[in-house]
This record gives sequence, C-alpha cells and structure tokens, in this order.
Amino acid sequence: MSIEYLGSRMISLMLLLTTSADALQFKVANKVGIAHRTKEVIPLIGYGVTDNYSGSSNLSLKESVVYYLRSGGRTLNWHCHIDNDVGAALQASGVSPSEIFLSSCLWGGGLRNAKITRQAVEEKLKDTGVKTLDLLMLHDDNEWAIEAFKGLLDAKAEGLVKNVGVMDFTMERMNELQQKYGVYPDVWYGNLEPNDVLNSSSIKAKTFRWCQERGISVISIGWTDLSLESEAIHVLAKKYGKSFMEVSFRWAMDRGITVFPCSRSPGHLRELAKLQEFGPLTENELALIERRDAHM
Repeated sequence: MSIEYLGSRMISLMLLLTTSADALQFKVANKVGIAHRTKEVIPLIGYGVTDNYSGSSNLSLKESVVYYLRSGGRTLNWHCHIDNDVGAALQASGVSPSEIFLSSCLWGGGLRNAKITRQAVEEKLKDTGVKTLDLLMLHDDNEWAIEAFKGLLDAKAEGLVKNVGVMDFTMERMNELQQKYGVYPDVWYGNLEPNDVLNSSSIKAKTFRWCQERGISVISIGWTDLSLESEAIHVLAKKYGKSFMEVSFRWAMDRGITVFPCSRSPGHLRELAKLQEFGPLTENELALIERRDAHM
C-alpha cells in the first residue's frame, strides 16, 4: 500500500472526525454572496480584469471578458484605467449590463476633493458605457482620501453607484471616515492572501475581523498563487471533481472573502463562471484545510 494512498486515506478520515470546535472563528458566508450592513449582496467570486496580465493565453482582454460572460459569469471587477476596453467587451458580449455585477476603482492620486471625485465617477460611467456601477472603490489612501471619499458618497446618494469602498485603508483611517461622514465604507479591499487570514496576529487578519464585526465586506483581488498549500485541498478536489484552485477559492468564499482572480485562460474562466454552483464546503472540511499539521 503506497504512502500516497495512506496519506489520502488519513486526510479523508480526518475530514470525518474534525469538528467545528477546531475551526478558526470566521463569519461564514452563504453560497452566493455576503450581505453587508446596507443589505446589498456583494458576490463572493468574479473575474478580475486587468491590462497587466503576464500569463500565457491566446485571449485578449476583450476576448477574456466576452468568454467569461458567455460562459455564464456575471461579476466583473476591473482596474482603474481600462474603462473603454471593458465597455467594448460588455457591448460585444451581448449580455445586458443590468445582469452583471460591475465593480471598479478610481485612482486617488488626482482626486483632491469631493467635486473632482464626483466628476471622475461620471467620466468612468461614460467611458464604460453604463448608467451605474454596483461597486466603486477609492484606490489608494493619501492626504486627500478622506475628502475624496465624500465624492463617492455623493455619487451613491445620486444612484450612480450602489456600494462604495476603499482599498488598503487601515482600521484607523476607516474610523476617520465614520467619524467624519457617519458611515463606514461598504467594502474594504485588503489584498489578502490565505496565510494573512490564518495568521490571527497579522494586521491584515485583525483588519479582516474588524471589518466583519462592522458589516464591511472584504475583497481580495488577483489570487493566482494561493499560499494555502494543504493536502486536504487535493483530497477535496478529488472528492468533488474540482481543481485545486476551485476548492481554494471556495474556501475563501465560505470564509466571507470575495475573490476576483485574474486569468485569461479559457479553462480558468469557465471555472470562475461556474464556481457559485459548487459548495459550500462543510465546516469540518473548512477546518481541516486550515489545520497547520495538515499542510504539506
């Protein structure tokens, strides 16, 4: 009997025996999305569109968006400066923007006040060819960020965006927003990696828990190399007939983290488009993935 077989059998047995008491304390998300304090639902998985893609693929940016949408995917997040490209892809896909969760960001460098930010929102909508965005995030925290965020709130009040967020803000800076405007952002983008979450003493893990306690949705963008190398993931992938990446992303989704992976591989795009149909994992399975002694 091979060592590989014995290891697989041992992991399978641990899946049956691990109890929820072994799990880290997370707010568990539902199958489709997580509802934050405004009662909007932020999808837990989507396609992260970027013009800075170095992977091997025959698909262009436009082709990848069209392929994802025609495969059934309905959540897009794109970088600040590719609005025209995304707009062209939306038009070419034949899918109505009203059927898609549209998320993007504004580069904060030139947004010195609320008025300029509000104008930038209008320009983004025009360039993309849509009337509203489901989520718009302020990209960076700088000396003008607190004032710039007011422009996002104004756009939200006018119905131009449905949810507003911040990227890489600290807990202290988000508290400043709440103290000045009476609200927290709807979403925090923290560029989380799995080990950031599992290491409970890290600042990102603390910010993640802090956000969940306040009903702020958490997003990580661009997980292409998950540092969650657990033998349990391989066992679960075989059990469910899924890839390592699919099980890894399902783990993140079930722990309340929205993930927007960047890829132009047709196979990966098909997986992303269908991932909401898989899961959720059981609490025992999630706990086993997170066990340090189950890691390779």
